[in-house]
Amino acid sequence: MENNGLDNFNDLHNDYFHHQTALQDEHELIKIVNKSPVLKNIDIGKIVRGDVNSNILTFEVNRFYDGADLSTKGIRFLVKVDNTISVELASNLQYNDELIRFSWVMSHFATSKKSVTIAIEFYGVIDDDRDYSLKTTSFTIPIEDSLDINDKEIDAILDKPENYLTNISNRLEQIEEKLSDINGDSFATLKDITDAIENIKIETVPIDFIKVME
Repeated sequence: MENNGLDNFNDLHNDYFHHQTALQDEHELIKIVNKSPVLKNIDIGKIVRGDVNSNILTFEVNRFYDGADLSTKGIRFLVKVDNTISVELASNLQYNDELIRFSWVMSHFATSKKSVTIAIEFYGVIDDDRDYSLKTTSFTIPIEDSLDINDKEIDAILDKPENYLTNISNRLEQIEEKLSDINGDSFATLKDITDAIENIKIETVPIDFIKVME
């Protein structure tokens, strides 16, 4: 990660919850200037569809903005994919007398489509009891194409009882079809039946008969 020449960064812990991660950003810092993250000509690495908690982006911003000390605020990312917005917390906060650094570990949601749009919010209170929010302008990161499976959607489908029953019915029909191919004039040996069953394409997810009986 780029060294900006300022040392003596300390870990930042304040009144707001933030994540800690063992990931270390090996790419360039994204500096926030006048409320806008500057990504032009910045190498942030390749982000691939379906990546989960394997990409970390690190940002740097002036600690003080119009007299407000951002080191006393919470930091979160407003993440938009298509028309859905999710909130994700910053990680690994650090500070010195002039700057704050923090990171974002990209979730599966963030890498699920062809691009993701993000804004950063510093939030909390000011003057002891007044709400405070400072947001950056939004920026968009392209996502490289790959292959991906949304396991949660698959599990949700397979967990439905009607799908278990359908799987059972399909398997029985396949067994009957295979056995019917045996010449009716000949005697079906145990090996014939075993071979017929073994040649059937069985789903990779086994049927849970306990769920069927619920």
